Amino acid sequence: MLLSQQGNRLSRRELLQTHEDHANRARHIQESHSIEINTTYPESLLHSSKAQLGSLMRITLSELKLETVHYGYVLVCRTIVKPFKFKGVHLVVEDPITGHGPRSARQVKADRLSLYDFVSFPGSCSDLSEVVPLGTRLFIKEPYYKIGSQDGVPTIRCDSPADVIFVPNEQIDGPLLAGLQWTDTLSVTYGPTVKCGPEPCIKSADDLKRKGNEQFTRKDYVSAINTYTQALGLEPRNDLLLSNRAQAYLNLNQFHKAQDDAEEAWNVSKTNIKARFRQAKALYGMKLYEKASAILKDLKTSTEIQQLLQSIQQRLEEQQHGRYDIKGIIEESRSIHYLDHADYVGHVRVTDIPGKGRGMMATENIVEGTLLLCSKAFAIVFEDEREKHVEIPTNASIVSRIVCKLQNEPLATADIYNLYAGPNMPPIPVNRTNTTENILLDINRITNIVDQNCLELRSDDHLWSQPFLPHAFGTGSRDKTKIGNEAGLWIMPSFINHSCLANASYITIGDLMFVRAMRAIAKDEEILISYLSIGGTCGERKEKLQLCGFECKCPLCESERTQPRALRNRRAQLLSTFEGFRSAILTGDSAMIPRLTGIIRELRETYPLPPSATANRARSRRGKKNKKKPTFSAHQLQVDLLPPLSGLFSILVHCGNLEQAIKVLVEMFEIAPRCGGIGYTRMNTAMTFAFTYNKMKRLDETNHWVEVARKERELTYGEGEGIGVWQEKINSILNSERK
Repeated sequence: MLLSQQGNRLSRRELLQTHEDHANRARHIQESHSIEINTTYPESLLHSSKAQLGSLMRITLSELKLETVHYGYVLVCRTIVKPFKFKGVHLVVEDPITGHGPRSARQVKADRLSLYDFVSFPGSCSDLSEVVPLGTRLFIKEPYYKIGSQDGVPTIRCDSPADVIFVPNEQIDGPLLAGLQWTDTLSVTYGPTVKCGPEPCIKSADDLKRKGNEQFTRKDYVSAINTYTQALGLEPRNDLLLSNRAQAYLNLNQFHKAQDDAEEAWNVSKTNIKARFRQAKALYGMKLYEKASAILKDLKTSTEIQQLLQSIQQRLEEQQHGRYDIKGIIEESRSIHYLDHADYVGHVRVTDIPGKGRGMMATENIVEGTLLLCSKAFAIVFEDEREKHVEIPTNASIVSRIVCKLQNEPLATADIYNLYAGPNMPPIPVNRTNTTENILLDINRITNIVDQNCLELRSDDHLWSQPFLPHAFGTGSRDKTKIGNEAGLWIMPSFINHSCLANASYITIGDLMFVRAMRAIAKDEEILISYLSIGGTCGERKEKLQLCGFECKCPLCESERTQPRALRNRRAQLLSTFEGFRSAILTGDSAMIPRLTGIIRELRETYPLPPSATANRARSRRGKKNKKKPTFSAHQLQVDLLPPLSGLFSILVHCGNLEQAIKVLVEMFEIAPRCGGIGYTRMNTAMTFAFTYNKMKRLDETNHWVEVARKERELTYGEGEGIGVWQEKINSILNSERK
């Protein structure tokens, strides 16, 4: 083997010392709360083996070639150190022994192994000895051997948990294990457990049950499940063990497995009420509320049962009618992220859209403000959940959560694999009723699905940024093409396509996403949301959307594409000049007023004159049916004016010129169309009207614009929803302004 193919391999002693040094360093970084910025992603595509284990030939560590995915091979190895977790789970593994002579004298190869997306392992730098004990034998399907990104030492990298198979110590047969021997440096015995003297080495089911209960009490549910499983190997029809394991599964949100165990426990013993109640809780977690209710109604009533029945009734109201207590949900989200509420699908359906692929369409005429969807996140990342000692891209964290979920709940594969994964990966139709372990985890597909479909969180606090406009200079929309520190993947909303001038918009509360109509939507009209801020030039938006694999053809983009290139280039230059004024604007420098006024005047000149004062002025009104696609006035397509107008307003207020500031707000409100990409600007502009008139002690105008803002807000929360929270915040802000 050429040296260039093997790389600068370390000796066994050097590998063990390096592993210990890295573990100590990772622990120090965590304990000192320092931050190390890098990514766990290699430069090339992540590899997921699609081969069946039985089709692979064995390969040894000494035969691995650098920067190579070893297709058609499987590595058989075992761990020789305690693992530690830092961005991934890190180990040192060794080959089986080769050659002749005493076992301790034979030389074997050792190498580093890094497992990524194994997020079911607890903690960051925690001791994983019970999960991967010394001497654990592993099958690594089609191993990827590469130079380590941090220290240049060769490493076996695995990005898909499905490519790693943990071999039970009892197993010694099979084509990959038969005849293999290992060094005697570890006190590990492989093969069936035998009696040693008068007492059996194997523990009784009762001993294992007690051990499992202790692990459960420590909230080590993964270990408890493993221990209960061992006990069930001795007593397969022990209803108490089945019921206990069901509860452990429930605590890990593995509802399908919990349901299976609880149902089997109930079938074994019809007196095990706990098992039957746990089955109902599992069905509740699976969102099968009516089935859960039917089980509970057959049980003797108790406080716990009545509480669950009450929750079921609330979930059915949400699921069937879209009736949510928005104010209560907002308050609930202040203390917890993961909320217990049902999904809802309104008068919409997923269908093929000509020229786009799949999308979402209205099944009847829809009034503005109507709830279209409520969806609980399939996977989500919150800011306060991120590990403080290491910087991992948000998308990578979402991928890890999805991988963990699919490992625990294979049936969920039917949801995720049906989503768009880019032009080169058609969706895989998977039926929930026949999903099996043959559906492999494909890390590339999952990564592409996340890249194409995840959205940033748009929380209630985001809508209440204060002051509302002066420091924003933008449209207040989020950018799907550039994900921040909080984002998630929602299944049904993933089918909604993009428009800069979208007819729908979303907000997130905790892990729930609510999608509502921003204006009246006609039957068979496509439902659209905006993936990005509509500020910036057409070319900038086009460049961002190319990352999603399409070109937007909304009225705004079409209008800009038809304009002369010279006008578009001039507009881009003016906006670039404005960007350089931001710091001066924030200080309230009055010398900026003529310069901003000049930029705004020249920006107006870059837009073609409208054909008539009345052309394209059709607007949708609440309750009125749409028979044609909505149109926008020429003035409403001049959205690039909003940032400099916002900056001008800020300086005018700072200088006390409130009358002139009001005139600027009038133009801003006229420009802002009611659409998903800019709808929050309308609400914020209306509130800024109210605050400005409040400063001027003009109560009537203040109350008028508070009412306008409230109606705009109802488009986000629905008519009558969230008014309590709204009124409380409005009063507190206005009162503080008046003092």
